[in-house]
Amino acid sequence: MTTPERTPLAGLAYAGVGFSFAAIVGVMALLGHLADGWLGTEPWLLVSLAMAGVTYATMDLIRTVDALGRRKKDADG
Repeated sequence: MTTPERTPLAGLAYAGVGFSFAAIVGVMALLGHLADGWLGTEPWLLVSLAMAGVTYATMDLIRTVDALGRRKKDADG
């Protein structure tokens, strides 16, 4: 049984998923905070948009990891 070759940058795609998750949630929370300040609805838009960000980021995480897994499976043969 042979082991597949590993490149030094093989894990960067997966690390990018984590950064993407944090960025999406952070941007949505910031938008909610700014909208709350503008409309005077604190903290409802912050909470709502942060939850929407978590939902979208989770969907993006699943889609990206699935695609990376398929790409790895295709490369392995």
